Amino acid sequence: MDINHVIPLVSIVCATYNQAPYIRQCLDGFMMQKTDFPIEAIIHDDASIDGTTDIIREYEQKYPDIIKPIYQRDNQYSKGVAFYQIFIYPQAKGKYIAFCEGDDYWVDPFKLQKQIDFLENNPEYGLCYTKARVFSQKHNRIMKGKTWGRNISLLKELFYKKNPVPTLTVCLHKKLLLKYLEEIKPEIRGWSIIGDIPIIVWFMHNSKIYLINDFTGIYRIVSGSFTHPTSYEKVIFLIEDWYKSRSFLANYFNLPDLEDWLKNQRLLDFSYESIIFKQFDNYRKYITMVNGATLKIKLKKIIGKSIFFMFLYHSYLILRKKLKLYYNLFFN
Repeated sequence: MDINHVIPLVSIVCATYNQAPYIRQCLDGFMMQKTDFPIEAIIHDDASIDGTTDIIREYEQKYPDIIKPIYQRDNQYSKGVAFYQIFIYPQAKGKYIAFCEGDDYWVDPFKLQKQIDFLENNPEYGLCYTKARVFSQKHNRIMKGKTWGRNISLLKELFYKKNPVPTLTVCLHKKLLLKYLEEIKPEIRGWSIIGDIPIIVWFMHNSKIYLINDFTGIYRIVSGSFTHPTSYEKVIFLIEDWYKSRSFLANYFNLPDLEDWLKNQRLLDFSYESIIFKQFDNYRKYITMVNGATLKIKLKKIIGKSIFFMFLYHSYLILRKKLKLYYNLFFN
């Protein structure tokens, strides 16, 4: 049988842009998978200029039955194009879709086999995921004691700032993903970066999701990336993106008690990043808006523009407010 005509059970989808130092490790994680079913890997290269494209072509030539690249001539992200919906998902032939971006990678050769075994035997579950370890590119090592992924039982838990579901470990039913795209229409929502949480919230609401309690992947923290920006403006933009998506979902799924909580969380995040980037006027502006709080004039004078004392005071204030917010969210 011509292997090119074998329909894959799983389509791995991978978006990459200027990730030449990391893309080999990512692709090797796909190729190391040991499965009793066929797979494909759709690699969307968004017009990289650093050699990423050449590396993908190398793997395409070596593994033509698995590596299915999409090479863009112009960067689609900068144009605001929803490239997952327009280019990647339509190419996926599998019954299931697994995610992993070009700077992350898998380390368990049985990752996909474990997930498909579970999903095939438990049709009431639409999505399963695993745990991941965290790699700091700045320190060039896996961070000791820092992991990502935990079991969740309440939909509200997905509205935390920290996503409890590592996107690089997710495997889900494509038919449900297509229903999500048709129903939610994320491409018109203005969510520039945050796209994983809406999918996970929708799946948890419309099916079940499951944690396989194994470490199967490595999440790489790269300073200056989309999700780890280094400028104040981009950090604020990311927080705003986070808030817009979750605010929409809270309204869509009729969770009115979350709206005030989300607004306060947004302001707390704004204030925290303002102090980190020494934007003290913005810090004072945002922190005074949280739950109608005001800063005492004397305390302002004592703190002044000292980053040390501002950070100490901020840490105390944020901790106190967050504890109150979380308590109100879950116990009121």
